[in-house]
Amino acid sequence: MSGVFRGTIEQLSVPDSLRGRISAASLVVVAGGPALGDVEAGAVASLVSPTFSVVSGGIACVVGAILLGVLVPEFTRYNARNLGTNANPG
Repeated sequence: MSGVFRGTIEQLSVPDSLRGRISAASLVVVAGGPALGDVEAGAVASLVSPTFSVVSGGIACVVGAILLGVLVPEFTRYNARNLGTNANPG
């Protein structure tokens, strides 16, 4: 589901001239992110314990989401109903 939401937001909110670049960046994140997370989780699990790896990863994810919401408040105010007026300003 998150992929559908992400793709819809990208397609509706990014200007046509940047859509290819944003889609490419998204593909890199989607393809590489889980592999990088697997390496991190394995490293932490081998250093401490698998349980600590899972719990600390979950906490880091929640803290990261909160931090992103604080640093980029536009994310918390996102409203898809406004996209029709701002999708292609040029």
